[in-house]
Amino acid sequence: MRHKAIFAFLASAILLVTVPFTAHASEKLEFSSIKSTLSDIAFKVLEEAYGRINIEIELIPYPVLRSLRSSSTGLVDGELFKIKGLEKKYPNLIMLPVPITTVDSMIIGKKGPVPFTGWQSLAPLRIGIYRGVLFTKKKTAKAGCTKVFEIETHDQIFKMLEHDRIDIAILTRIACLKLIKKFGPTDIKLIEPPLETFPVYHYLNKKHFKIIPKLTEELEEMQKEGRIKQIRKEIIQREFGKTPR
Repeated sequence: MRHKAIFAFLASAILLVTVPFTAHASEKLEFSSIKSTLSDIAFKVLEEAYGRINIEIELIPYPVLRSLRSSSTGLVDGELFKIKGLEKKYPNLIMLPVPITTVDSMIIGKKGPVPFTGWQSLAPLRIGIYRGVLFTKKKTAKAGCTKVFEIETHDQIFKMLEHDRIDIAILTRIACLKLIKKFGPTDIKLIEPPLETFPVYHYLNKKHFKIIPKLTEELEEMQKEGRIKQIRKEIIQREFGKTPR
């Protein structure tokens, strides 16, 4: 009987020790974002990084503002990607310091080669932007642009350009390329060069702060390997058949 009691005790102790590690190994985190080619890139980068520390991830598609509310309140585990400095407005979110991709902020419109010299040169124009994109909203406001229209979808933006309800739109390069691919040859063109190019970062809700050092280490390793750039290149080539800028 005594041996059976000892065996039962040891079995219980082993179970208590191993359960937390098993739970961690099968852990799954959910991240919010709009669904786009950029989110495909970010998800693939993060799926690989989290996979290196034995954590599965899932994308929960949300509109931009709802996405931020969900990640900040802990409804989901974090934000797939956003611009730097988001934690100032949303203190429950912690930014990982390694950029997971870059974004070109582009002008799309009917105008031909126009000497746009920066954000301030857009002030006289009627401008369409995607609703909820804080970067573009802040930049146009700071530049003194007063005729800015926040529009619900990229398709609506394109239609407003076609019908001359706005002069230009400001979108990411990838969003512009998708619209041009979808609607075919028109007089609406992508206008080079980019207004601005900026990195974007992954954010975790602060309840997951313990995994940040290890995840950061894996992202830094992927950056050194050139893996992050490789993932971006592969997805853009698959989507558009061209080498990304």
